[in-house]
Amino acid sequence: TLMLNDRIQNLNTLQHNLRKAKEYLMDLNPETLYSEFEHKFQEVGLERGWGDTAERVLGMIRLLLDLLEAPDPCTLENFLGRIPMVFNVVILSPHGYFAQDNVLGYPDTGGQV
Repeated sequence: TLMLNDRIQNLNTLQHNLRKAKEYLMDLNPETLYSEFEHKFQEVGLERGWGDTAERVLGMIRLLLDLLEAPDPCTLENFLGRIPMVFNVVILSPHGYFAQDNVLGYPDTGGQV
């Protein structure tokens, strides 16, 4: 349910609801916080993750509509660059042998990652 809920079952519904949301957002003040229209969005199948203000959410919706109607690499890159994702992964070595000097022959912990 990342950014969408079960009210959206197919591509046609997604596009229709995105257009409805776009029209709704165009009437709002760009600085309107997401929390003020969150329930309206849930009714049409859209969940958190689109942005924190009406302006940012509108930008994301426009990107996705463009992507669905005329896909191109630049639009895809822009859209993927703005959706919430995990960016960093930290690998810890609990035994202290992984990637250290003078530990040839000791078991490494790389296989436990």
